[in-house]
Amino acid sequence: MSDRFKYLIAGDALAHKNNYYEYYTKQEMRTILSKLEEIKGLIPANANDITKFMIMYKWIEYHANYNLSAKEDKFLKVFSHQEAQEDIMRITSSLIGVLIRGDAICAGFSWAMVTCLNYIGMPARVVAGKSANGSLHAWIHAKIDGIWYNACLTSDNKNIKLQKPLKFCLRSDAYFKKMGAVFQNYCIDIDEKNEVIPLEVCTSDYPRDSEGNLLND
Repeated sequence: MSDRFKYLIAGDALAHKNNYYEYYTKQEMRTILSKLEEIKGLIPANANDITKFMIMYKWIEYHANYNLSAKEDKFLKVFSHQEAQEDIMRITSSLIGVLIRGDAICAGFSWAMVTCLNYIGMPARVVAGKSANGSLHAWIHAKIDGIWYNACLTSDNKNIKLQKPLKFCLRSDAYFKKMGAVFQNYCIDIDEKNEVIPLEVCTSDYPRDSEGNLLND
């Protein structure tokens, strides 16, 4: 098999059919899959879905930082395309950028988390919308026990590192709207803009204790 074999990943800004940097090489895919297996390996065999979710959520949050001004350095030489080395926005919206390099913007956080969840068979998708200040924003929807919950790794990135309560983890649509989020559509594939899935409203937040901590049961 040629080293130039194309690997396309929905939502990945460095390996998508309609982007200039349209594929990953075999070696880059080995790196990504190895990291996905590493994260998957942290999950106990008898873990329930919320435990699986939280392990992946915390891993990405601890290993990646929100970074709009990621610096070009020797790490970028691993990419297949010279042009990619000059495009930080695409790097921070890619699996290699988020899972390997540790630099992300909201789209990168979201697609990386969705990819991790889908990798272990959990339904998840990216939500496209706007934040409270009116800027374009992306977060995720994850399905647990038949209900879709919102989670925003971008908004919780500092909270988790400072060991503060997670304000945007597994919350209802109503909660996110109360916090100023504006829902627009769900993204299955970044270029399939005409395939919009109708919004499904969460009726309540995931169960929490009196201190606001997520319950496992």
